[in-house]
Amino acid sequence: MLPQTAGFSQFKPKDVKTNSNSVTWNCDGRRLVSCGFERGVRVWTPGNFEERSSTALVGNVSNAINAAAAHPLHPDLICGASRLDKKLVFWDYRREGATRMVDIDGAVLQVQYSADGEFILARERGEGDRSDTVALFDTKTGAVHQRAGGSSVGLGSAASSMFHTLFNHTGELVYVAGGTGSIAILDYPSLEYLDKITGHIKSCHAIGADTRGRYVATGGSDSLVNVWDVQDWICLRTIPNAESTVVAVAFSCDGEYVASACESSYLDITESETGLHNTRVPQRSTALSLAWHPSQQILASAGGERKGESWISLLGQS
Repeated sequence: MLPQTAGFSQFKPKDVKTNSNSVTWNCDGRRLVSCGFERGVRVWTPGNFEERSSTALVGNVSNAINAAAAHPLHPDLICGASRLDKKLVFWDYRREGATRMVDIDGAVLQVQYSADGEFILARERGEGDRSDTVALFDTKTGAVHQRAGGSSVGLGSAASSMFHTLFNHTGELVYVAGGTGSIAILDYPSLEYLDKITGHIKSCHAIGADTRGRYVATGGSDSLVNVWDVQDWICLRTIPNAESTVVAVAFSCDGEYVASACESSYLDITESETGLHNTRVPQRSTALSLAWHPSQQILASAGGERKGESWISLLGQS
C-alpha cells in the first residue's frame, strides 16, 4: 500500500463512456477537447459533463481523428489529425464544420500548437523502412516547415521509435521521447539536434513539462517516472509508484503535482517537490492521455484501445 498525503483522495472521478481516448484543454480552461474514434473532435463543458451536452465538430474525413490540439492563445481554435486519411483538420468552435483541411504526407500520431500558434508540431509514424519523424506544419498554408527523424535527432538508429514529443515551457525547445530510453532536445523552429539525456532502460514513453520552467518529468518501460532539473539536466528524484510501463505524465498548472499513468488501470498523483505519493485513482482501463486544467487542480484522463471501450474522466471537481 502506497503512503498517501491529503489531497485528491477526497474527490471521486467523473467518468463518461465515449468514443474518445485522448483529451486536451482549451487555453482558458472552459472546454475540454477529446478525440479518438470519431471522424471529428468532441468539445465538453466540465460543468455539464455528459455526452448529450457535448458538441461534435466533424471534418470531411473517412477515418477517425486520432490526435487533437487546442490553440494556446485563442480559446475557439482546434487542430486535429487523421493518421489514416493523412490530413490536418482545423476548426473554429463558433462555426459549423471544419474551417480548413490540409493533405499531408505523414501518418500523424500526435499534434501540438507552437506557443504563438503559427505551427503545428506533429509526431509521425514511419511507414515501411522509414523512421518515425517529427515535423512542423505551417498553420496558415499547411506546408511542411521542417522535418527530422532517426539519427538526425540523436535517438540512435534510423529506425528508432518516437513515443512522445513536447514543446518546453517557453516553446523554444522540442523534447522527443525515444525507443532507446533517451530524451532528445531539439531547437525550435529548426528542429536541429542540441543534446540528449538517457533517462530510462529500453524506452522512454512519455514527457511532461512544468509550466514554471523548473522540471521535466519522463516515464518509461522501466515503470519509473524521473523528475529532471532542466537547468543542469540532473535527475532530482525517481518516482517508483507504477507497476508497468509508464505511458503518460503531466504536471499540474502550478507544477506542484505530477500525474502519471501506466499500463495498469489506475493513475498516480505525486508531489513534484517531495516525491510523496498523493493518491491513486482507479481508471476504467489504461489511461492513455492526461491533461491538467490550465488554471485549476482538475485532471482529465482518457483511455480505451477500441471503439466502444473508450472513456474520458475528470478528477478534482466537487
